[in-house]
Amino acid sequence: MRLGATIDDYLASTDPADLVAECKRKGYRAAAIPLAVLDQTDLVHEIARAYAEADILLAEMTAWVNPLHHEPSQRQENIETRALHYWLIR
Repeated sequence: MRLGATIDDYLASTDPADLVAECKRKGYRAAAIPLAVLDQTDLVHEIARAYAEADILLAEMTAWVNPLHHEPSQRQENIETRALHYWLIR
């Protein structure tokens, strides 16, 4: 079992080295991609690579959306958002 946290809740940096260092400092072996960088594809991939090199499991994308929203336009936007998140982490 790996323990982790959404460290972007309290860590102001989105630098991959800082994120890895914080995980190591706290003993975390899993962490999320910071919400603030989800629109920066290259940075998402840099963070994912840094986590992988440090044996930190990418736990989540920190971006839950409701794909069953009752309003069709919001439902479609949510589905597209989720698809983007899956694409980013592949």
